[in-house]
Amino acid sequence: MTTIAVAESQALVREALIALLGTTPTLRVIGSAQDEWQTLELVARHKPRILLLSALLPQRDSTSVLHQLRGDRATRCIVLTHHTEPDIVVDTLRAGAAGYVLTNRPSAELFDCIALVAAGQVYASPAVSQHVFTITMNGGRRRVDPAHPITPRERQVLALSAEGFDCPQIGSRLAISRRTVETHRANLMAKLSLRSQTDLVRYAIRHSIVPA
Repeated sequence: MTTIAVAESQALVREALIALLGTTPTLRVIGSAQDEWQTLELVARHKPRILLLSALLPQRDSTSVLHQLRGDRATRCIVLTHHTEPDIVVDTLRAGAAGYVLTNRPSAELFDCIALVAAGQVYASPAVSQHVFTITMNGGRRRVDPAHPITPRERQVLALSAEGFDCPQIGSRLAISRRTVETHRANLMAKLSLRSQTDLVRYAIRHSIVPA
């Protein structure tokens, strides 16, 4: 029996995941959390074999949770996300994720990932595996200009902004407030010396954050 905990900020999604996992007799859900602090407390108290971690927990990025659990050998983390950007994938795996599953994949893939990760292996959805391989073969070089370090959350905001989403829409997608989105955008503009939405789009395309 593999024990598993679910960390997801949205109640309906969290409940749906718990119900889905409950259909497999070899899995036992021992608890759930809706933010970073609850997640860390849950893992410390119950030591699940698997933590199914949403990439969009509120307050801070899921990579913060991964970094803090990195030394915990009892629990292995699987990140569930829609992001396929190479830098986000690699950052997540380097932070300590043992699994990376895209939300548009069939549920069978999630169950396969859980089985592999519980057995001590690592797994990434096929759509992102090639990105990881390419970056590894290139000696870990990134397509985002290293002279302008941006956080994973800023990268998410940058990508969505470049795709034309406004601050309320980005906030809804990332489960953060509009004011937080505006702060991230302001930080991005300052860090990257950008002055307009057009500059932001051009930067995102130039550095392969969004396709041309």
